[in-house]
Amino acid sequence: MVKQRPSNTRSPDEVSRYYDDYAGRQVAVGVNERHRRIMGWLAKAGSHARSRVLEIGCGVGTQTELMAQVVTEGRILAIDISPKSVEIARKRLAGRSQVEFIAGDILELALQGPFDLIVLPDVLEHIPKADHAALFGKLARLLAPEGTIVVHIPSPQHIEWLQRHHPEKLQVIDQPIHLAELVPKLADAGLYLRSAEHYALWTTSVDAAVLFIERYSNELPFAIAPLKRPVTTRIKERLSRPKAGKVTGPDGRGTQEAVLFIVDWWPLPSNPHYGVYVREHAIALSRHRRVVVVRVTMEKARTAGVTYHESSDGDLLVCDAVVRFPARRFGLHDALVRRSYRRVLDDLGDRFHFSVAHVHVRTPPTTAFLQVAQERGLPVVITEHSTYYHTGINTGVHGEPAEVRKRIATWFAHPSVKKVLPVSEDLARTLMADYGVPGEKIEVVPNVASTLFVPGEIGPPPPFRIVLAARWSGNKDPMTFMDALERLPADIAGQLEIDWIGDGSFMDAVQERARALKDRVNIRFLGYQSKAEVAKHLGRAHLLVHPTKAENLPCIIIESLACGTPVLSHAVNGVPELVDGTNGVLCRPGDVQEFADSLERIISGQITFDRRAIAAAASEHFSEDSVARQLMRVYEEVVSAGDPDRSRAKVG
Repeated sequence: MVKQRPSNTRSPDEVSRYYDDYAGRQVAVGVNERHRRIMGWLAKAGSHARSRVLEIGCGVGTQTELMAQVVTEGRILAIDISPKSVEIARKRLAGRSQVEFIAGDILELALQGPFDLIVLPDVLEHIPKADHAALFGKLARLLAPEGTIVVHIPSPQHIEWLQRHHPEKLQVIDQPIHLAELVPKLADAGLYLRSAEHYALWTTSVDAAVLFIERYSNELPFAIAPLKRPVTTRIKERLSRPKAGKVTGPDGRGTQEAVLFIVDWWPLPSNPHYGVYVREHAIALSRHRRVVVVRVTMEKARTAGVTYHESSDGDLLVCDAVVRFPARRFGLHDALVRRSYRRVLDDLGDRFHFSVAHVHVRTPPTTAFLQVAQERGLPVVITEHSTYYHTGINTGVHGEPAEVRKRIATWFAHPSVKKVLPVSEDLARTLMADYGVPGEKIEVVPNVASTLFVPGEIGPPPPFRIVLAARWSGNKDPMTFMDALERLPADIAGQLEIDWIGDGSFMDAVQERARALKDRVNIRFLGYQSKAEVAKHLGRAHLLVHPTKAENLPCIIIESLACGTPVLSHAVNGVPELVDGTNGVLCRPGDVQEFADSLERIISGQITFDRRAIAAAASEHFSEDSVARQLMRVYEEVVSAGDPDRSRAKVG
């Protein structure tokens, strides 16, 4: 059979019908890595709460929903040629008053601008090249004077490879976009390509690109603009505004006692998974103490510099500093990171007095903080969440494992580090055995179960509801579960209603296997879901299934137990600290038959659990209040062991 290459000359009606049929697949895929990366590019283009955004090719509203979490006070106009897709998107975002959807051809619609951002998320390659000149002419008229057009496309090499080897994977119109063809059309429309970045998204080679397009102007400014005041001066002026609740600190200034969180991992609009458990520690503590979060990150750029942004996240004050540098050489990047920490702490000193700094997770930016803490006599507490210390280090990505262990051991031995708080006993043993952290320096403080996770209303099966929720990549082992499903008796498999939450590199293979099982098992793929949505699913589930090859102390298991929902997982790393015979079943990693047998026994009622007892035990150990009190006790101990004059004051 000859593989047919899609035509690039289809009529708008044909394209519309194709994407009407394609809508169901978009719903099933949900949020994936591409959507998160696009959110990062939009942030780089300057998206903010009051942005006016035009999205072309919104589909079923997946990207739109992520943008609406950022653009809360502005306007999003989302367009798609598929009426069915737009109908789904409208229902999906029915509660978002700032979002409007229109079904139609962008070239035919009469639209009112201007827009600060015009977004084409993997759409331009599906619009015939013959229409590109008219398209960009129209977008130029809709673009605000200082606005940006953000175009995300597959790299032309990737499209051409698919055309040669897998044309069946291409959509109704799918064409390579070469910059040499595109740039003259932009110029004719009064636009220019400000920058382009090619990167690896789905493969190990370059397979995606993002283009930043702006209005072109050859007019010189009437006068040279005056230099801006130094950033530290502007920050100090902003931070020194009178605040309620100030007290006189030991230095005589008006300051408020607070705990300083130093983080790199932190949830972002482009990646809401990232460091969510770090944020939950901060939120738990903020119920009792003032918490200031400082996040310094590094970004490669042509020139060195630092930008600063301050925002509120509930009761948390979050201070972001982005350090830009041309190359990581001669220690310049580390020096800039330390300099940024010093400046931020100097500026925050007008409002806050810190008795202790809590570093979450050793990363390149947080590693640089210890020297700054030592300069200021600030004791440091470190929380570690990562399985890197167990398995990741052995990949050799960061160097020869023995040498990397020596560097990490030296870091933990830094004189400013007073306590190390692994989230599991298993990680504690690893830190002591492999990295030389003394036992008296270690105290296990677990992850937090958010207050969203509470028992829900659930009836007896059938159907027997199973939830899986994770980032399906790395050490996760979804294929063991798929293999186990195949081994279930037909009458048992027929009782199942499975909600599969999350995305990741394994999901294409998982969904392919699921299609083969569609006549035996009912599986719904929901993609990325917010914490609130995950809580709803867990609250009404009979079982959480969490197949994994290596894990530290999985938040999803803690959250499931807080809902009273038992767990089927694997006996790896810290998981046995969470799951015993009273709240779930653990199997040997990789043993498909044991997993299938355990699953069958739970579904058939041979193994039963007390959901109320499960929820009560989880609340006792993992509630916000429980974890916060453990942290405060550690802080008190650390400060009391230092300067007696400081220890007499209550720790932030």
